[in-house]
Amino acid sequence: MKLVDEVMIGQTCQNCSVFDRITVDRKSLMEYMEDMKRVQDVFGDLSAEDRELILGFKKGQYFCPICWDEFMRGFDE
Repeated sequence: MKLVDEVMIGQTCQNCSVFDRITVDRKSLMEYMEDMKRVQDVFGDLSAEDRELILGFKKGQYFCPICWDEFMRGFDE
């Protein structure tokens, strides 16, 4: 029997207050949080949106994908 050591993390969008969460491998999360590695190097198999959630969890700042797209649209105009 293989033990899965996963942890669920989440963050609230600073704009709309939606709470997003993801389940990740605990060892990988600790590697990212403590070893100063880039999120895309540790979680390269995840989508960019999922990596943004992990990044937001570490930094304490997060915008959900919908709000991020709206925010970035303002720079395109």
